[in-house]
Amino acid sequence: MEGVSSEALPVSVRGEVSWGGIFGGDIFSVNGGVAWRPNKHFTVGADYGLTSFDLPAGTLDVHVGTIESVIAFSSTMFIATDVQYDNISENFTFFSRFTWEPRPEREIFISL
Repeated sequence: MEGVSSEALPVSVRGEVSWGGIFGGDIFSVNGGVAWRPNKHFTVGADYGLTSFDLPAGTLDVHVGTIESVIAFSSTMFIATDVQYDNISENFTFFSRFTWEPRPEREIFISL
């Protein structure tokens, strides 16, 4: 099941719940997030996800939190940045990418 509000609104939310069988056990997943878009040039959001495995070998809960931002200089040039934490590695990851599409089907992409 999934619910999403429009990203065209200043504040948008999304949520998703899924469950089922996997590897002779069960899986349950819940994900959600909120984003704030004060204008067409800036968006910041936060997401959280929990995936719970109940397998014959044992149980495992995976928690992932993400903070993301997008700065748009124009409709063809932007910087998107994600910072993520998970409880398995107990580390933060950082990913930033600059994208520019000077002409349709021509893209310049730099990531860090």
